[in-house]
Amino acid sequence: MCNKLRGYAAAAAFLIGLVLFAAPDLLIRRFWNWGFNAPPKTRRSTETLWQFRWAERFMYVTAFIMGMNLRFKYEGDCVATEPHIILYLHRTTMDPLLAAKVIQDCRLGHTLWIVKEEMRKVFGFGGVLERSGYAFVFRAKKTVDTLRILAMTRLAKEDGANVAFFPEGKRHDGIVKDGARFWNVGNPKMGGFKMICNALPDYPIMIVCLDWGKMEGGKTILDGDAMIGRTVQVTAWQEENPGADGAGEFLEGVWTKMDEMIEDRSKGTDPSTQDVLAQV
Repeated sequence: MCNKLRGYAAAAAFLIGLVLFAAPDLLIRRFWNWGFNAPPKTRRSTETLWQFRWAERFMYVTAFIMGMNLRFKYEGDCVATEPHIILYLHRTTMDPLLAAKVIQDCRLGHTLWIVKEEMRKVFGFGGVLERSGYAFVFRAKKTVDTLRILAMTRLAKEDGANVAFFPEGKRHDGIVKDGARFWNVGNPKMGGFKMICNALPDYPIMIVCLDWGKMEGGKTILDGDAMIGRTVQVTAWQEENPGADGAGEFLEGVWTKMDEMIEDRSKGTDPSTQDVLAQV
């Protein structure tokens, strides 16, 4: 019961912080853009950078309330000097907060996301995501999804922005199903990645492994029993763009590597977890 209450406390802290601090901050920035007749690119980046700054802050607050240990490891030179295609694993509703931390640490800046269509209807957030220039998709192989993703890639090139998404399409529940190719991650959807590699061939790839360890269920912050005291290992590294022809093999290889990384850490055989660059 106590753990459940801590989950609700974290959610309450998020809502209070959003209403009292984050939302007014965004409104001031929008008013500034309006007053100085800022161009569309500036208006879009205002929305995205606001999201990442506040998401990182909420991440620290949530981790403190939940007693979580967040470890961030960056392999090689992960300080971005050009726009990237960013691929994340997806396990919990806290993943966007961790994703924002990586964007901030790697100085990736203005980033456009592929998000599910349902997010458009979320009170307060839907409008922010629309103003950001994000691509809303139904995740049902609809033609409209293709058109929206391609429109976003054109916008990314125009803005010099990154493109980020969760190739699994939804939160992995940690349960190995019949026909699954992996133990600890969901099967990635190849189509969207191929399309983006084809549209943005000059963009390198940033891989981000969000390792929540062994747990079942697509967890939300209200699942206190699963979240309290948990150690989360976030590992990021860069890869070259494989192009559309090599996208499928590339994604399969990267997902296999991350599946093995999570398995190794769960068994205590992954030495990389000792090399921590940032920790809560």
